[in-house]
Amino acid sequence: MSSIIKPCKKVITKDSKSGQPNGFLVEIVSARDGWTENINGQVYMTTVLPGVFKGFHVHKKKIDNFTCVKGNVFVVTYDKGKYQEYPSGVDNFCTVKIPSGIPHGLYNYGDEEAYVINYCFPPYDPHNPDQTEWQGNYCPSIKSKQLKNEIKKRD
Repeated sequence: MSSIIKPCKKVITKDSKSGQPNGFLVEIVSARDGWTENINGQVYMTTVLPGVFKGFHVHKKKIDNFTCVKGNVFVVTYDKGKYQEYPSGVDNFCTVKIPSGIPHGLYNYGDEEAYVINYCFPPYDPHNPDQTEWQGNYCPSIKSKQLKNEIKKRD
């Protein structure tokens, strides 16, 4: 078998409230794309513009696994009545697993566009998106401001 290429569609993402662009999304592989073999979910890359919060939403079935590979983000969840911020990115490469039923989003506390890879299961289904907007009132913590200042000092 020889190498083959799958074109990937770039989709501009927008804030659900303001309609303003907040980054973009590119599907890499999916069990639903008719091209990918040996995967049960979906892998995509999304970007988050500096100072932007992308979210909140919640899934009934889907499990997300976020890893920021360029820049820095907080993967923010609302669980047990409080917000949790999990740093991921060049200063802390890690994957943050979000179980179904937990409201979550991404906050870019850096000065550059952040690139985040997500492996999710089950894969996105346009006929049953399994995504509900969630009305949270997240405000970046003092921790995010301190991390942003630390990054500026290093640069």
